[in-house]
Amino acid sequence: NYGFLYSHKGEWKLAIKYLKEGIEYSQEINLWMEGYGYCLLGHATIMLADHDRGADYLRKGLEMHESSGVEMLLSVSYLRAAIVYKELGNFNVAKKYAEKSLNLSNKNNEKASKGSCKVLLGYLSMKVNPEQKSQSLDMVAQGIKHLENFKQRSLLALGYLYKGELYQDSKEPAKAIENLKVAATMFTEMEMDFWLNRTQKMLAEL
Repeated sequence: NYGFLYSHKGEWKLAIKYLKEGIEYSQEINLWMEGYGYCLLGHATIMLADHDRGADYLRKGLEMHESSGVEMLLSVSYLRAAIVYKELGNFNVAKKYAEKSLNLSNKNNEKASKGSCKVLLGYLSMKVNPEQKSQSLDMVAQGIKHLENFKQRSLLALGYLYKGELYQDSKEPAKAIENLKVAATMFTEMEMDFWLNRTQKMLAEL
């Protein structure tokens, strides 16, 4: 689905367009992926600062996906929920969804999503409890290594962005800059302008 691809790149308006088309198609053929589509749509909508509408889409999607009885891609729906609540600044709720996502990925051996789950859970663990810095950064590093092994470059770049932000939080500007520059280079190469702009703003603060 183009909506999934455009959401990875941070092209949210195009993502929303194609995700809505995908949801309509799922409705026509009564496909369980409708709930998954609403979770992705909630994420994309939130990223355009339409918080109430995005949260409604997400809640609807999670309810539909969970009630479908189909676990396929449910870990990704939970991962999107974690990202949404992260963006809203609700790190405790975000962490719970990241934990659900990782547990389900492990249960179903969904290797493609494990890396992102570990990066995000490590990030959120440190946001919730800064005293867990060592364990949190170790989990982020595990996630980054996993993404490198699976050559998931867009997600890998986000991993370096999150890692850089954690070093920024812990007042380690040199390490923050190092990781953010890696992310910026990758975002530039992949023409992921939304994430590049966010990274450049963070670098400007250091």
